[in-house]
Amino acid sequence: MISSLMKLIRAVISHDDIAHPVPSHENDVGANHETPGDSLTTRWSFRGCVTEVDGACGMIEDQVYFSSESLNDTAMPIVGTTVDVVAERKHGIAGWRAVTVSIVTQIGPEVPDWDNENAGVESLTESANGSQHFTALVTKELRGGGILDGRFEFDKSDVSYDGYYPCRGDWVIAIQSPFGSMGKTMATDIRPLRVRHFEGVINAVKHSSHGYIDGNVYFAWNACVGFKPTRFDQVYGEAVETDHKTCQWRAFTVQKVSRAQDRLSMYNSRETSTNDQDLKDVLDSKEDVEVTTVDFGEIQLGGSDVQRMCIRNKSNSSVVLEKCFIYGGSSQFSLTEPTLKNTDLREQSADTGFCIAPEQEAVIKIECCAVNIGREDRLVILEFDHFKLGGQVKVDVTNGSETLLGPSEPYHRSRKSVKSRYRDGETWIVPGQRPLRSAAIMRLPQKLKQYPLPDSMRQWVEDCKNLTQLIPALDESLSILNYTRRFSALLHIEELTMEEDMSLYDIERACLERYLDFMTLEVPGLAEGRPSLLTGDRVYLSSPQGVQQGPLYEGFIHEVRKDCILLKFAEEFHRSYSGEEYYVSFTFSRTSLRRGHMAVELVVKLGEQGTGKTITIVEVILQIFHHLPFSRIVACTPSNSAADLLLERLYQSGLIRLTDMVRLNAFHRQEQSIPESILPYCSDGEDIQKLIHHRIIVCTCTAIGLVYSLGPKAGHFTHIIIDEAGQATEPECMVPIGLLAGTDGQIVLAGDPMQLGPVLRSNYAKDLGLGLSFLERLSLSPLYCRNEQRFANHGNYNPELARSTKMGLQVSLAYSPGMSECAHS
Repeated sequence: MISSLMKLIRAVISHDDIAHPVPSHENDVGANHETPGDSLTTRWSFRGCVTEVDGACGMIEDQVYFSSESLNDTAMPIVGTTVDVVAERKHGIAGWRAVTVSIVTQIGPEVPDWDNENAGVESLTESANGSQHFTALVTKELRGGGILDGRFEFDKSDVSYDGYYPCRGDWVIAIQSPFGSMGKTMATDIRPLRVRHFEGVINAVKHSSHGYIDGNVYFAWNACVGFKPTRFDQVYGEAVETDHKTCQWRAFTVQKVSRAQDRLSMYNSRETSTNDQDLKDVLDSKEDVEVTTVDFGEIQLGGSDVQRMCIRNKSNSSVVLEKCFIYGGSSQFSLTEPTLKNTDLREQSADTGFCIAPEQEAVIKIECCAVNIGREDRLVILEFDHFKLGGQVKVDVTNGSETLLGPSEPYHRSRKSVKSRYRDGETWIVPGQRPLRSAAIMRLPQKLKQYPLPDSMRQWVEDCKNLTQLIPALDESLSILNYTRRFSALLHIEELTMEEDMSLYDIERACLERYLDFMTLEVPGLAEGRPSLLTGDRVYLSSPQGVQQGPLYEGFIHEVRKDCILLKFAEEFHRSYSGEEYYVSFTFSRTSLRRGHMAVELVVKLGEQGTGKTITIVEVILQIFHHLPFSRIVACTPSNSAADLLLERLYQSGLIRLTDMVRLNAFHRQEQSIPESILPYCSDGEDIQKLIHHRIIVCTCTAIGLVYSLGPKAGHFTHIIIDEAGQATEPECMVPIGLLAGTDGQIVLAGDPMQLGPVLRSNYAKDLGLGLSFLERLSLSPLYCRNEQRFANHGNYNPELARSTKMGLQVSLAYSPGMSECAHS
């Protein structure tokens, strides 16, 4: 592929008489310095990436030719290797040729040895054949193969996932082979990045070529196994992640379900005494035995009621009830032993069960304790000696606030003429079934708004007025109706305090010094973090006599050093500055606050959040990663140190490849503050499009807000895990949680709400509720509170919430009065 090109380049450079394109400085990677040599030679030093290799020569950044003679190392670099280069060209128009090439990072394989306890370390070293794993996008399909990322070719025989053939737009993982035939850079061991097993209904078939399943899975006709797809077919199969313009998944195998029970038996793995096929007919009367439905109607949250379920035996023979239970369990309903109607006699023995004679009626008392807001429908299974029956039990739990969401007046449909023969008002119409439409793909917000601090709030604070009069939501109980107003106001209060604290570090008179293209400013206390300044923060210069006496100059911090900062102002200021004194005002980045405002706006679109507790968050991530191949996990913490520790433990497990996990850092984070062991996983978001396709992303709660700029489709992430959630404010938690808006993903909060909480500047905002973490607010809700009477057999906590946390207990258990020390100190 590039052999002839390399021969041509060698001939061109050896004669120095054919022009080569001058590299664009906008696209150069790393340090880029062009310096004149003699009158006919120009020299260029930079850091770049090897993009082509052919035998003993290659190309760097597709612009600079190099050969083995220019290498400072004996090993030939492979594609993707980072190198430091000194290149030169003659006559000012000839092609660039590398004089010296020094390898900075030689990329090796990333497939760990699962049987080796040091697999996490070995996965970062080079293999004998110089191959490496990488994540890629299929950019072109060829006969018998294709191309990844526009440059890596693969053959059909290189695909190692049964039944799958890559199509354009698919996201895959592959192994890079440095040397292929005819000078090609090849990719082997092609596998899907994410695989999802699905079941659904075909809702659209287009042009006899493709169709859609449930509106979010695309399929081509050739993916259908043994049938011609039509609308409303029930199907199941496998799908891979794709960059399709309307769908996130592409089905590569689709099979038709002939009967509904086949689909249930194939996909349902629940272990119960009653399987799903039995549920289809348990509600029908059998043997002339009937079961009544129990409807509790509306019950206020915290209330309770008792109703009776009647079992009538209308047959000519006795029936024996052997067992009764609530299918799937329930935290609100409980059953008592059956009795015969109008008597307390229990016709039951350990051998024969409960006997109901002909024409007799038995009663089961069902108690409902309202602890979960909303509608709950359950099925009570009655197992007799040779058949089963089912009875429904329903309740609607309210807390009175639902009326606030109701209509202010009755709905009246606008009167329009109806062209129908049914014009009289007496005819009632049985509505039909609407056609299934393609589900709209929800996209998360792309542009981060400014959310400026209102002048009215600033004035009220300066006048020492009570803010609850200006913003009543601050004094109201938290609800979905005032959620955004309340937390936005709290964030603004925190911002006002941060402004006031930062103003304490203003410098009344200061001079700047020139350093290369920058202006330097000495800042007392900078080494101790007083003030805490970051790359990208703004600094303002004004006249010592006041802003009315001259312009206000805005500068940006480009580098933070031990006792000074490097700034850049307007070019005119740099040219004209001659040592004048200025009043220096420091500011802070509002990005974290703005992401918090965005998150509390988005949260009203979310459903109820679920939480999970395990003894180690690392084990949760590993279990999800290995058992759910379609999963994509965002693991967040409030601080960089906690995120580094989490990634380090995942890395030390040796069970995650380099291509599967990434540590997303803010662009202003200094490299020297990052532990050396996790540096290969780190990124500052430079290639964010490819970064978000890693299976595991580890970052801080606010850093993940960078992902919103891409407007990812809902469902792109499946699990949000927040470690040390007790130390994050609720708006901070909502930044990652918002990524699950419009989906049925899962959220895990881990932490200890009884220890250190969020660190805030404003005591006022803290007292008004910003100091209460989302984790603590949930743990104080009735759902998670101890109930010794209701849940005495389940550790005094709701088993509906605790039953899935088999590896550990809720943190609040550790602070329960029933806990006692069982080990010697």
